[in-house]
Amino acid sequence: MRDSGSDVPFERLAELDKLIHEPARLSILTALSSCGQPVTTVSLSENGRRTIARYWDDLQALRDAADRWDADDVDATE
Repeated sequence: MRDSGSDVPFERLAELDKLIHEPARLSILTALSSCGQPVTTVSLSENGRRTIARYWDDLQALRDAADRWDADDVDATE
């Protein structure tokens, strides 16, 4: 992080590199930073395959619901 001169932690947090700050990417980069030359083989377990398929199904269902959603149907008193 560049020294911005700010002493406010929340402002400094907002200045962090968003590309690295994403939790999964941060985990991977942290693990790789401790290795000289990693040689990695990865694969999904059957449970992992089901989990990612369910995630994409859920995301598509959310997208479909958003496409059907009409803001005028929401009670204005909520």
